[in-house]
Amino acid sequence: MKTQTIHTNAMTLQPFFGRTANLTAHNLTGSALPWTVATTHDQNEGTMNSAATHQHELARNVQQPSSPQQEVDRRTRIAAALKLVELPQMAIMAVVTAVKNSISMRVAIGISLATLLLIPISFAQQPSTSTANVTNTSTATIQQDGNAESLELGDSEEQQGSDSLFTAHCFCKVGTSDPNSDLTDFGTIATYPYKSKKYRTACYYKCWQHAEDWANDANNRPTLCTDFYKAGGNTLHAWWKLADGSWFEAYQMAPSSYSYPLSCGVSSGIKPRYYVLDLIYPPPGCTPDTSTPTGYNCKPGSSVTYGTGSSTGTTTSNESSIKNDVTYSATLGTQAVNGIMPFSAGLTFGYTGTQTQGASETISKTSSSTLTWPVGGGPISPDGIYWDKAMVVLLLNPGVIFADWQDPSTSHQYVAWTMGFTGDGPVTANLPISWLRWALLNKPSTITSYPDAYVAGDAPDPMPENVYDSLTGPPYNLTLDDFHNIAMLDPYWNKGTQPITIDKTRFTAEPFDFPYEAPLGPAPYWDCLGKTVTVTNSFTDSGTSSSSQQYSVGWDVAFGDPLHFLKLDAKGDIVWTNTVSHQNTQMDSQSASATVNCSSLAWGNNPLNPHRVNVYFDNFYGSFLFDLSDLPPADQLLSSGQVVDSSSEPARGMKLELSYANRTYHTFTDNDGNFAFYSEDGPSKALRAELSVIGPSQTITQTVSVGGTTAVALPSSFHQQPR
Repeated sequence: MKTQTIHTNAMTLQPFFGRTANLTAHNLTGSALPWTVATTHDQNEGTMNSAATHQHELARNVQQPSSPQQEVDRRTRIAAALKLVELPQMAIMAVVTAVKNSISMRVAIGISLATLLLIPISFAQQPSTSTANVTNTSTATIQQDGNAESLELGDSEEQQGSDSLFTAHCFCKVGTSDPNSDLTDFGTIATYPYKSKKYRTACYYKCWQHAEDWANDANNRPTLCTDFYKAGGNTLHAWWKLADGSWFEAYQMAPSSYSYPLSCGVSSGIKPRYYVLDLIYPPPGCTPDTSTPTGYNCKPGSSVTYGTGSSTGTTTSNESSIKNDVTYSATLGTQAVNGIMPFSAGLTFGYTGTQTQGASETISKTSSSTLTWPVGGGPISPDGIYWDKAMVVLLLNPGVIFADWQDPSTSHQYVAWTMGFTGDGPVTANLPISWLRWALLNKPSTITSYPDAYVAGDAPDPMPENVYDSLTGPPYNLTLDDFHNIAMLDPYWNKGTQPITIDKTRFTAEPFDFPYEAPLGPAPYWDCLGKTVTVTNSFTDSGTSSSSQQYSVGWDVAFGDPLHFLKLDAKGDIVWTNTVSHQNTQMDSQSASATVNCSSLAWGNNPLNPHRVNVYFDNFYGSFLFDLSDLPPADQLLSSGQVVDSSSEPARGMKLELSYANRTYHTFTDNDGNFAFYSEDGPSKALRAELSVIGPSQTITQTVSVGGTTAVALPSSFHQQPR
């Protein structure tokens, strides 16, 4: 056996008269060709060994050349390989032509031999080295013994099956990863006299080159983009087959390599006046006692922090502003277009584009940024929950990039969009709802312009004049109608301190609650044991649910002409649509650190006031809503009881968990050591649950009866929460 060793970073097509070079030297990746591992009843082919099979997997990820010189070398290799096939075919045709024209067989054979002599002459003209883009710098060994591990091009092969001359067609198409898919069919791209290994090699290269040239031709970009869309934005695959053989992969086209979809067609952009990034709900407040110097001052107040690991934000579409006969989709852009930078461009500005689904894009707070409300540590409001103390986070310089194109075969229009911002970075404003109410009540020409902003007995906090002037003047130019639309995104913006009805299509009850009580005295030694826990959206309502929320926004054209596919509302505005569609899953995708401190003595000592804080998850904005309530009805009670220390004194402020029916519920003991767990669905068929009392350094767990009352006595070794 004769062995020739070549380095894969300098592979050369070497002619062997009577025995051609092994195919591994012709493949641009230096690997075995993909069809060498398949056999059929009419193809007597050896099966490649496991090493060749591994090389085949590497060959499936063919990448475009990274330099013009590599492209020239690649094309040279393809042309050389094709000559191995085309010159013998010319020799056969020479014999056929001679016979048809009554030339003697001796003369015909002479013509054929003369044609075959062109093979070494042709290869002598090829360069001796190549700079093909081969990432594997190891040594490749070509074995020239004609065994099953070598796929010879020049060996004489019998005509296979029932194929006759000029009937082995080379087919090529573009599809998905499924070889049976068919998005763009190139049909027959070459014809050969019969099926053989050498013609399969030629067909492979023909399809590869044809698909690559097609994809890189700007005139074919609309068809390419339509294929990307039909493939779900995934990689396209070029498939080839010879005659009635199987389909094999020749080439891959990744969407990112062609900047799909924002480079698909005509680009345009708009600049909406604003976009709502977040809605943060208020925790309970506390009314300071100013009647005496030793009165309880309510410091620190309750607060909520969306810190590292949390990702509040919205899933939004403007599909309602797109004409009905247009196919519309969202994408995560990576490059700025005419001054609009996509949120998903890998920049860190506090918010980023995280995912797309259909026509919607999700813009979320980055996990490294922190959002705390209220700021400053004081109570956010007097006792109870003041609903207009919620805060909206506005993006004041949003931008939307569109790309639209038509499918050449159907004339159907496609539009893709991505969310971004103009200028050097996002400009955001944190606005309390109470400021918006104040502007709606005090800035119009008549107080009746926005009557729903009025709440009896509740005067809103005034918006600072410099903030008002900045928002309503250039370059943001927000209007009072904008303020009204923004405020109404909070369903409780004008409820004052009234009890609310929870919209269960938007809000999900979470298994967390807190006691909301007065501090222990006597004055001036007030003892308020704050309760802090990380709340998570640990489970959603059973079944599936969906909901949406729309608001209109004025806009300006940034560039291009988007009007031929936009559908505006009666005022000429675009419409943002916040959406949510979720299923009953247990997940920890969102979290916040919530601290509930004390109410005033007046609130806490009044038995008519609610003393329990419940937690709900807003599926639109990924934030938590806090609501006050009394103890739950008996049919919702899972477990209740009291925790006492080793001296039989109430153990207050203890963190408790109840594991029941594959869910974990969280609460704290109150000032009397009492606790209660409940579920809006009530108890299930399970009769037992696990109750845990969690201390700073140890946890006590015991089995309890569902629906019953439990007394827990802590041992003397159990350390309670620090006071």
